[in-house]
Amino acid sequence: VATMPFDWQVHDTNFVVAHFHHVLIGGAVFPFFAGMYYWLPKVSGRMYRGPWGGAGCAAIFLGFNLTFLPMYVIGLLGMRRRVYTYPEELGVDTLNLLSTIGAYILVAGFLLALFDLVWSSLRGKQAGSDPWDGGTLEWSLPSPPPPYGFRRPPVVIDRYPLWNPAAPDSRQKSLLETADILDCRPAGWRATLLTDVANARPQALQYLPGPTYLPFAAAVAILLAAVAFLAKSFLVAAAMSAVVLVLIGWWLYDEPRLPEEEAAELAASLKLPLFAAGTRATGWWGAICMIAILLTIEGALIFSYFYLWLYADQWPQHGLPLPRLSQPLLIALVLAAGAVLQGLGSRAWRRQQRGVLLGGMSGAVLAGTLFVGAGLYALLTAPFNPSDNAYASIFFTLKGFSLLTVGTATMMLLATLIRLRKSEPLTQPRLQLWLQVSEMFWYFAVATEGAVLLVVHLAPHVL
Repeated sequence: VATMPFDWQVHDTNFVVAHFHHVLIGGAVFPFFAGMYYWLPKVSGRMYRGPWGGAGCAAIFLGFNLTFLPMYVIGLLGMRRRVYTYPEELGVDTLNLLSTIGAYILVAGFLLALFDLVWSSLRGKQAGSDPWDGGTLEWSLPSPPPPYGFRRPPVVIDRYPLWNPAAPDSRQKSLLETADILDCRPAGWRATLLTDVANARPQALQYLPGPTYLPFAAAVAILLAAVAFLAKSFLVAAAMSAVVLVLIGWWLYDEPRLPEEEAAELAASLKLPLFAAGTRATGWWGAICMIAILLTIEGALIFSYFYLWLYADQWPQHGLPLPRLSQPLLIALVLAAGAVLQGLGSRAWRRQQRGVLLGGMSGAVLAGTLFVGAGLYALLTAPFNPSDNAYASIFFTLKGFSLLTVGTATMMLLATLIRLRKSEPLTQPRLQLWLQVSEMFWYFAVATEGAVLLVVHLAPHVL
């Protein structure tokens, strides 16, 4: 179906239905059931029992293929999808009957497999910690595992550590000693050990936040905002978006509360810092991944812009005026000035000049706020609406993406600025990480606006 001449023939036929379900069920549902059976002893502490699981698997496999294999032929013979009847002379009566029988067998197989999983998890015989003689770490824990997981960080030298356990030789001695120190520790707060990628050498003990309902509440608010937007209740969507921002800000504002004596004693025993910054920190790599994702989205939007332009009779479409240059260039220069101020602040940060750093970041926050305000005003007073044509739609999408990116970066800088006003030393790794991540995202946002300015406002004038 990725070959255009063939897809032209089978599009909207039962061939597509068969192809889709073969990929979906064969590629996702079958592995899901396999994983359920494989990890049932670990999850429930019991083995599956009797022939029901095997009978369910056989019925699923038979019903799956009997349902969808005939559909390939039916589709090639010309039966369209999403219809409940067809002309008799098409000659697909027998094949449709086979598919119907296969569907009933498939449902029966799923019911048998689910019944066996539930029954076995309640009535199956007790499972040991490693009933399959597995080689991976989960089979080293009791079945079911304790809620805390591992008492101490496991040290592994092989992809199958249960088959090839780490020996206390010179290579692993320091790692085993670190694991011994962290046996059931820390107690009263959460942390994880950060290691390098190649040799698992400990780098820092990373503080982890405690349990909170704020991420769940933020996820629910995001869902409500998306549903409201799809239902065209834009005021509700805007209100839910504001709730999301408040919840995320509240979540991020919480400061670590560590038992000072235990934290200091543990750090001294491990000879490791309690926080990490730069490439050692998971937050730094998380920011890199987020920027990579957003860069991919931006590239797709820019490609869409030129793709629509390529196939349009005129650009902008339907006699719309060329985009203005002076006003967007002016507000982009304001944003560029904010980038310069942030750069000056960064230099001051490296020289431990708190006052200059605060001034530079404050200027960047002000520039970002002015840019977002001016950009929103420009969109609200645009001489066309997003729904007018393809040009208007991609114009608003690209400009909105830029405004959202700059707005997010401005809020991140503001949150860092609030933290900087406290008297903590600038060398504190946790504060350094905030500075690094917010600055990195700020420069990405400025570059995003530069690309959008060139594509949306300059390109139509020169191409």
